Amino acid sequence: MKLLSLLKKQPADNCVILTYNADLPFFEYTVFEPIYASGCRNTLVICDSAQYNQSIEDSSLLRYAGQRYLILPARISKKAFHPKLILLTGKDSGHLLIASSNLTKAGYAYNWEVATHFEYKASKPDEGVWQVFHWAVETIQQILNASDTTGLGVQRFDQILGTTPWLRQEHDPRLPKAVWPIHNLETPIFRQVVEEYRKADNSPVKEAMIISPFFDPGAVAFAELLSMLSPEILKLYTQDPQGLNKHTLKPILARHPTDFQAFHLNADGRRLHAKALKFRTDRGVWMVTGSANFSKPAYLQTASDGNFEMVVLRFLPEPSYFDAWMDELVQDALSLDIDLLPEAQDTGQDKPTDGTNEIRLLSAVLDGTVLTLRPENLSSASGPINIWFENIALFEHFVEDSTIAPDGKIKVELPEAILSELQRPTSIFLRIETAGGLTLLSSKVLLHNRQSLDRFSRPVERRPRPDIPKGLAPDSYEQCALILDMLHELLATNKDLLTKHRPVIRQRGNAENQEKRMAIDEMEEYFPEDHFVKEEIRRPVSSAGEELYADYYDRLTYEEILRAALSAVYHAQSPEEPRIPPPVLVAPDSDQTGVLPAPKEDETKPTNAAAAGTISADEIIRSRIEKGFQRLVRNFGKGLQDEEYLAEVPVRYLLELSLIVLQYLRVVYNDEMLSEKTFTDLSLDLYQSVWGWPGKPGAWASIGAKLSEEEKAYLEEQMVFSARIWFHAYLLAKILDRNKDRRLYDLAAWMRDYTAAAKGPEVLVQQVLPAVNPIQNTVMGEPDQSARVSVAERLKEYSQYYDHISLQNELTSLFDAKNSISLSENIAGISQVPAMKVKMSLVEADLDLFFRTFLKFLNWPDPKQHAWVEFTNTNPPVEEDDIYRVVVFYRKDTKEFSFAAERAVQGKYRPDIWKTCTIADLNQVNHILDLI
Repeated sequence: MKLLSLLKKQPADNCVILTYNADLPFFEYTVFEPIYASGCRNTLVICDSAQYNQSIEDSSLLRYAGQRYLILPARISKKAFHPKLILLTGKDSGHLLIASSNLTKAGYAYNWEVATHFEYKASKPDEGVWQVFHWAVETIQQILNASDTTGLGVQRFDQILGTTPWLRQEHDPRLPKAVWPIHNLETPIFRQVVEEYRKADNSPVKEAMIISPFFDPGAVAFAELLSMLSPEILKLYTQDPQGLNKHTLKPILARHPTDFQAFHLNADGRRLHAKALKFRTDRGVWMVTGSANFSKPAYLQTASDGNFEMVVLRFLPEPSYFDAWMDELVQDALSLDIDLLPEAQDTGQDKPTDGTNEIRLLSAVLDGTVLTLRPENLSSASGPINIWFENIALFEHFVEDSTIAPDGKIKVELPEAILSELQRPTSIFLRIETAGGLTLLSSKVLLHNRQSLDRFSRPVERRPRPDIPKGLAPDSYEQCALILDMLHELLATNKDLLTKHRPVIRQRGNAENQEKRMAIDEMEEYFPEDHFVKEEIRRPVSSAGEELYADYYDRLTYEEILRAALSAVYHAQSPEEPRIPPPVLVAPDSDQTGVLPAPKEDETKPTNAAAAGTISADEIIRSRIEKGFQRLVRNFGKGLQDEEYLAEVPVRYLLELSLIVLQYLRVVYNDEMLSEKTFTDLSLDLYQSVWGWPGKPGAWASIGAKLSEEEKAYLEEQMVFSARIWFHAYLLAKILDRNKDRRLYDLAAWMRDYTAAAKGPEVLVQQVLPAVNPIQNTVMGEPDQSARVSVAERLKEYSQYYDHISLQNELTSLFDAKNSISLSENIAGISQVPAMKVKMSLVEADLDLFFRTFLKFLNWPDPKQHAWVEFTNTNPPVEEDDIYRVVVFYRKDTKEFSFAAERAVQGKYRPDIWKTCTIADLNQVNHILDLI
């Protein structure tokens, strides 16, 4: 289990971490930022009081300590405060880890650690798991009651209960147990273990196994275990053992008929920090894991005279239940001769945690302009008191006698000059001059800014997000609409500003930032990027002058949003499937597991092992995104061709979804998660599916007529519908133009049709587009009006682009004309003349249309030296003067233009017009009669 990845993938409102020592720079940049960005606003860290003094030495490297989360020293044990617990809770679920890992880079990412993970879901309540969470919450409350001198910890605790309704429920405590969470506030851990073993088992212990890196020099824990359990075999697994004394251990072993075996763990070059005790009996196996080393202060004493520890005791009737985990750890163990152990050294684990300062400063809280300090033993000091603020050029503030309250608290009104500086992590200590001329320094504490904490610790107002359905098949249109709302919110409106960061770049930046800014011990083979969760949709938010990247609380990835979109669009039904009440959607190509189906074998598997090594993770992700979008657009297009589907689904829903898909295409294309070819192909497919190409009708003719005036107003005013599709068309046209792609002329035909049917590109000037991605910001240059005008003018130019195919398609679609284009061998003595023949219903009023068609043929796709067009009337003649055929010819070398009309009397041309003019002259002609 990768602990960092686990933490960052779990949505939560609250986080409590208990630890012996705390590497706060590591915590902030690797744990706190991601979980805060996910919506976890209430975070509390409690550590050993002596280690607390060391942890705040790094306050100059911190950004959020005391401002967005609490860090409190524990004052509940005589010796070390040694538990390792992580509690994450939310409205509907929770995660609890009771572990061996401290809040350090080594503990969370490098050491060999052990953790017991409990997960609770309100939708599927588990009584036993709830009891463990309830135990953890009660224990945290006991710690706060003994340690919190600020009142802020209790406030954070109340917020946990307030945002976690399932924790407040009543459960039956009489249920049988197979898991026991244990601490030693009142009773030693080993005594509780033995009591549960005797009540539930009490059969002979065949084998006991100890895994621990630390021991007590007197080997008292060994003596107690041998006396209470009398195992036939005792195995010890350790690594560079600290405190293991051969002079005390050997006499203890000699007094018991136990086969003792000791082993050194290699642990793949990693440091062993796990702590476990396993013993196998005739009835099953017992396992103890958690924070407790195999030592007297951890196992045999209470917190009042030893360490404070937390472990989990488990019993399973299957004797081999834990063997797989144990075997992974001990498979490379080597025999250890305890006679060769060096002389035991004091590990420091049993030392009291009190600081050496004569005066202890317990807390410092800033509330508005008032700073409240709570010192201890201040009555023993005399003389002037000064408050020193670190990280602010050691700013010094003199304390007057009148500011010291009867209860010993110091309250001072701070000047404005320093208040702005206290919006960042700051440590404080007292400097006291005694009457004898001595200078006393108090212990340091981290300043907690109450107003900042209140502001940044408020629970996130979560809007309900629909579950992405398994198999991509929504249960109802209501769920489908909820998914649409989610996609609309994420991708198609101005509510959330999306700024994409390529995963590799972001990971590299985070890794470099850590190495530069965090004071952490050097360890090889640690790669921070291995512990970052990839592909989050992220948005920057600014607060207090700082930028914090805040992910959507549900941590949606590209793939998850794509799955949501797939589930929201049409999926054709198999004939054998029963008809589901509309508009339930079915995805026959899904794998019914809730994930995208894997690409076909021949699309993903390399032909040999060498090729396999060349495919990077990013390439695989990109391939899946592209294939997913292809399915999305294909299914959307199928839906728009299904009349039954169109009759069932609201029109506005379809048009909104088309905007969402277009927006999403732009975002992932800009993020280089989609190739330019795929972006172009899918965009054109969408335009054709919705609006249609000449000769390829889309759904617009069917669905546009169904829109009410209110819906039309909503689309234009709220969704800025026309402006959005024109903007996408502009980006698309630029790509097609740059690549000399003839589909630009098909897009130009769409532009002409949409201008005639709805709104022209000038809507980009009239309506301001919401800034939703960097492409748009770059092109439109908001709020620069000239940029939008320039885009609109360029679109008008693009809309007049033709090639032979698009011109023929336009004639066919508008006039049902049969036409062809070829090179004529001999026209006016000139060979290879571009010639166009059109057969259609003609009337004399169409003369201007013929002329404009001729000009388009003459100028596009490139200006022609010569051009000849023939229009033939398919109507039967009625009068002698009825037009039968019109011919237009132009030759650039002589600058001659001719127009001839053949009447119903065969062979008679009248009038015959010959005129000398240039192409520029022709372009100025609006009516053919102007040339007569």
